[in-house]
Amino acid sequence: MKIKAMVLATVLMLGSVITGAALVLPNTTDAAGVMNNNSRIRVRMAALQCTNDGSQQDVAKTPFITNSTSKTLPKGHKIYWKSSDGDSGVIQLDAALAPGKTVEGLGHPGQSYTCTASTPMSLF
Repeated sequence: MKIKAMVLATVLMLGSVITGAALVLPNTTDAAGVMNNNSRIRVRMAALQCTNDGSQQDVAKTPFITNSTSKTLPKGHKIYWKSSDGDSGVIQLDAALAPGKTVEGLGHPGQSYTCTASTPMSLF
């Protein structure tokens, strides 16, 4: 009887250790042997200059975003912006954007607002 109890305790302990390791360790495999990565990848962003003309915008919000980095942003690159009133958007560049050049975003109508813009730092 003692041997059965010891074997059962050992099996339960090993099961607990394996389950705990599977829950804690990233990049573990699931029951089917498929890689399971539940961690989020964070991409560092570079801040860009974002301005508006300061007036009420009844038709649409038009933030002006300037490439304030030292690198040219290539065609197809995405720029993300958001405003102080909760609006946001993404601009995919139709052409390369040189340092100091500006693109215009388009959002919902809104009162006076401030805005921020950023782009992934994969180029920097």
